[in-house]
Amino acid sequence: AHGEVTDEVTIELTHLGADAYTKGDAFLISPIMRDELNRGNLAYMQVYVPGGSTLVRAEGDFYPAFVSDVEIPEGDLAQDQDLKNNHLTLYFDEKTRTEVGSAFGKTVFSNAVMLLPGETKRMTFVYTVPFTLQNKQNLYSLLVQKQAGARIDSFESVFYPPNHLQVVSSEGASTGT
Repeated sequence: AHGEVTDEVTIELTHLGADAYTKGDAFLISPIMRDELNRGNLAYMQVYVPGGSTLVRAEGDFYPAFVSDVEIPEGDLAQDQDLKNNHLTLYFDEKTRTEVGSAFGKTVFSNAVMLLPGETKRMTFVYTVPFTLQNKQNLYSLLVQKQAGARIDSFESVFYPPNHLQVVSSEGASTGT
């Protein structure tokens, strides 16, 4: 459609294992911790996009056993009631093993990858947003947030405006690293 906005998010994850905790030839962690860090890591990812967005496709080496709505065992663990009340699973895409839901006014794409030490894997989500860019009065903005405590090594965003529009401001944008 004229002015339709399709976005693509690619996330690349690397499992550094215990090698990330070395100085020269010496390990900076105990042998027990080294063994723990050299195990496989199931990385569960959620991508929050504008509410009403539609998943076009999801690609990646997704964990085949990923299922929607992992159950929390009875006992000392309990689901946070606020999170439970604000999260709604819309559907589970069997082909890509991706959960599509909504939370806090956003559409959420959820999936997982299994990483062994030294492995790098990518996951890509392509989606359309529920608005169009058709005239010079439309604004497009991008807000990127990371999980608290997560280290982000790099971030890149490329915007291709429709041919009939031009970028007039890129406030907050930076180039280089």
